[in-house]
Amino acid sequence: MLTNDQKAEIDLDALVSVTARAIEVLGTREKALRWLRTPIRSLGDRTPLSQLETPDGITRVEDVLGRIEHGVW
Repeated sequence: MLTNDQKAEIDLDALVSVTARAIEVLGTREKALRWLRTPIRSLGDRTPLSQLETPDGITRVEDVLGRIEHGVW
């Protein structure tokens, strides 16, 4: 769970962009939001949402979504 300080550090443009991409890849808003809050092994068992604090984290989340989209998961 993110602390209030961590929530303030998330790039809002990245949050909107990654959320929209997750909806596109996963099919529904509900699935995308659940995925964003679920620890992912390829992200070091961290949630995609927690990775949006840095440019590298954003890139990692986008890469995972790309792998899901292309079935290379």
